[in-house]
Amino acid sequence: MFSSSPFKSCVWITSVEIFLLRKKIRAGLKLFVMELESMKKTVNVATLKGEVISFIVSKEKQPGGKNEAVLQFKRMTFDSETGKFIQRFSGKFNSNQKSSFLQIVACCCTIDSRTGQNSPCILLKKHKKTHSKFGYNLLMLHSSNEIEHCLGFELEYEIKENLTLLPGPCIFWSCSDQVYYVSFETNGILNIPISFTEVKWIGEIPYEDIIVLGVRKTVGPVKHDETSVCQTDKLIWGSEFVTYSLQKKEICC
Repeated sequence: MFSSSPFKSCVWITSVEIFLLRKKIRAGLKLFVMELESMKKTVNVATLKGEVISFIVSKEKQPGGKNEAVLQFKRMTFDSETGKFIQRFSGKFNSNQKSSFLQIVACCCTIDSRTGQNSPCILLKKHKKTHSKFGYNLLMLHSSNEIEHCLGFELEYEIKENLTLLPGPCIFWSCSDQVYYVSFETNGILNIPISFTEVKWIGEIPYEDIIVLGVRKTVGPVKHDETSVCQTDKLIWGSEFVTYSLQKKEICC
């Protein structure tokens, strides 16, 4: 006599529940995005441990009557019963800058090397039309909802290429044929000692190493012990792929 397995039935019900929950989350995210877009302001979003954290730069009038830029953030969690995102906490960070000069250029979660914790990081750009320099400030939002100013620096140019936030937190970017980086552990801005014609990827690999994959012009004559394909590529195109290891401070392949 055939009898149904209660275990299989339980698994089937759980699968249906997961499907319905995912459907609710998608609908909730769509509604959340629509609400953000209705604000007609640039909103940056990061996700961490089931939370959606939004950041936005807005104006706030100070006691003296001047408008200053304020970085506002909200922590949201999904409510499966209502199918909506519920605000759990909101806060702000006073930048002491005019709002027209301040902009979020990067936002993501990365590892704080001091604590090993994954935290949201925000890179702000400040620039006045009357000034030639561009200022950058890296902020970190802690689990205590306090915003820490991690580091700041100025450049003679605007960062436009290969801007990447990596564990540390460490900021990478490229300008012309150079790759630069700065973090807690560096004494100022450093550059990788390779001239790249093109940067393909900057990222972290296992064993806590950061690599830069790029293309550079062929260095020196083609060696006879190299493969024929490699020889042909170098002779015809005059370029080669290189992978630089930040940990080893050398080309690794």
